[in-house]
Amino acid sequence: MVHTSVANDEIAFAGATAFITNSRAIIGPPGCGKTSARLTLEAASKYIGGHASSDSSEIMDWHLNPTNKSPYFDTAVKAQHDRQAGRLVDNKVIYDLIHYRFKVQKQELLISQEIDLKQMDISGFPRNQAQGEMMPGLFMDWKIYAILISQEEANKNRLKRIAMGVQRDDDTENRFLDRWADYHRYTEPFIQSGIADGSIIPIEFGLTHRAKVHKIIHHGNYTDAQKASMKHQLHNKRCDAFWLARKYDSPDSYKRHMLLTLQLYRNGESSIAQLFLALAFAKENNISLN
Repeated sequence: MVHTSVANDEIAFAGATAFITNSRAIIGPPGCGKTSARLTLEAASKYIGGHASSDSSEIMDWHLNPTNKSPYFDTAVKAQHDRQAGRLVDNKVIYDLIHYRFKVQKQELLISQEIDLKQMDISGFPRNQAQGEMMPGLFMDWKIYAILISQEEANKNRLKRIAMGVQRDDDTENRFLDRWADYHRYTEPFIQSGIADGSIIPIEFGLTHRAKVHKIIHHGNYTDAQKASMKHQLHNKRCDAFWLARKYDSPDSYKRHMLLTLQLYRNGESSIAQLFLALAFAKENNISLN
């Protein structure tokens, strides 16, 4: 079980006291698209003030950059060596790196825009039960989302990337298998437990990228006006969020989404409105069931 809310908890930094709400953690197995979803959410949040976004790997890189003068530089160097050697990084170390980076981002917003940090998106954290239990210490009300994908489907996507000449550093077969072994051992039980008790919101990989982001927005603690703004960003061709969603989607993803929603509707697990939305996505991109 993950406790995702800290009522009336305050964080004091740079001479200001503020409440930070509506923060989202996006997790899941290797290759599920959690970073892509976070980047699209970041673009869709363009007109919602007090927003920051980061990835656990980006946070590590920030601490390793000497120009940032992080007091955790030596800690990050050791953690990076452990990670590259295939050793697990201590949970408390990961927490300290993330906590400090959040505080700096809060200060940066106060100085550059005179806006307090009200929203935070992070992908790739928490990865296990111990990290999940550290979430309240970050002084935020959290929603945790898990994008689900099978190892077989993730491997197909990996091989497709390699065939297209866009192989990532972690796309080697050995690295892929190692990451999935760690996922099965540590993260998967945490996600399954969280889904069972309702503290983690599952997102089906079969949905289009745009629909995944829609689901995250739908479950977020936004005002109606904020939801309308974010959805407008996703569907307006003049907005970065629209093109990010288009970039990450493909004819295959639209067809998967349509078939999945049709199956859920037949099983009574999806509404007619969701079915029509899936058909609209498909029609917009000239996708058929044939």
